[in-house]
Amino acid sequence: MPSPFTPPIIPGAQGYPLVLTGATNATRYVGGNTSGAPASGTFAVGDFTVNGDGSVYVCTVAGSPGTWVNLTASSSAGTDGWVNATTETWTFASSTTFTIAGVDKTSIYTRNTKIKLTQSATVKYFVVTGSTFSTDTTVTITGGTSYTFTNNAVTQNYYSTAASPLGYPQSFAFTPTFTGFSANPSAFSCAFQVVGDLVMFLYASGTAGTSNATTFTMTLPIAPSLGERYLCRVQDSGTQQTGPGMGTTSGGSTTLSLFKTTQSGAFTGSGAKDCDISFVYIMN
Repeated sequence: MPSPFTPPIIPGAQGYPLVLTGATNATRYVGGNTSGAPASGTFAVGDFTVNGDGSVYVCTVAGSPGTWVNLTASSSAGTDGWVNATTETWTFASSTTFTIAGVDKTSIYTRNTKIKLTQSATVKYFVVTGSTFSTDTTVTITGGTSYTFTNNAVTQNYYSTAASPLGYPQSFAFTPTFTGFSANPSAFSCAFQVVGDLVMFLYASGTAGTSNATTFTMTLPIAPSLGERYLCRVQDSGTQQTGPGMGTTSGGSTTLSLFKTTQSGAFTGSGAKDCDISFVYIMN
């Protein structure tokens, strides 16, 4: 028996619009892609796609190709604390940045957002230090020296605002760059952790370095927002100072300058130099 309803065939459409009882607008299934919304063609409000990666997009503003919304993009964290972002394409831009094309995601990828991704079958973790939008969203990240972001395809990408999502490291290792040394010191431990806008930084000395200069600087993993002064333990010419030394920073710079006593207390021009320092600062 023939169907009592014969939908009109619309030239160029890959599906028929239907308006059944209880609905008010016709919608069309217009086919699918490997992933992502249609990038060309002309579509009407209500058109939808089902893609090979399992994602579903619906057209919310008619046009060529119109505005599309991903219905399968998760907006809540799973039981492991991670939000699935695999419907987004994260593209390598530099060793500290990736981009998301054509959309403003700065409200999601805020400072201290935690990142989990896979490159070349290796799971990596990072923390967001900032994001900007201009045509594309650019997300700035760091994994210290624990994880390196490389120019390879990103898969299995997730983000989290949870305090401790499954697998996320408690801290990241960091290797400072020094100036003023003919032989750099080595750290027993150097690590940092980001909590909100705060960076907790620790450098514990292992083997002292040798300095032939009067200034001693080391780099920080993330630039502070303000210039600050911090107490630390220092040694000069192999002798530990009787009083605490001083470390100073400038806003927006990753350079930490160290002094024997006050900010004018320069080191001598030769001999072993070393320090221990632990402090908390607001990131830039």
